[in-house]
Amino acid sequence: MEAEGPVVMMMTFDEVSIERSKSFAKALQELRNLRPQLYSAAEVLDNLKDYAVRALVNAVDHFGTVAYKLTDLLEQQTSDISALELKISCRNQDSMEISKPLSAFRSFDIHGRREIQRSPIRSKSMLKGIFGKNKLAK
Repeated sequence: MEAEGPVVMMMTFDEVSIERSKSFAKALQELRNLRPQLYSAAEVLDNLKDYAVRALVNAVDHFGTVAYKLTDLLEQQTSDISALELKISCRNQDSMEISKPLSAFRSFDIHGRREIQRSPIRSKSMLKGIFGKNKLAK
């Protein structure tokens, strides 16, 4: 027997066309078989997107709550400091007034450039006379 060379199959145009159609049909069937997996993957991605959006909204909400609480705490501490400063100022003023002896009110006569002393009782009545007259008549 003679050694035969490689067998070359010659296909006709119709056979090639049929092979291509079979290959296309097979690929289409494989794609149809992948459809449920693709839908599952799409559903997983949608759920992941929803979860990510909810997580982001919760994080922003939490940051807002923390910022509100910090602002409230800062305002409260500022108010406490202001109240404390006012108390200290009042006590300092009280201690200064306690250390001063009570004396008559002093004013100066412009023309003679001499000091005039008036008693506190008279000055109070003057203030009462000034501020007491501002009441409206009915």
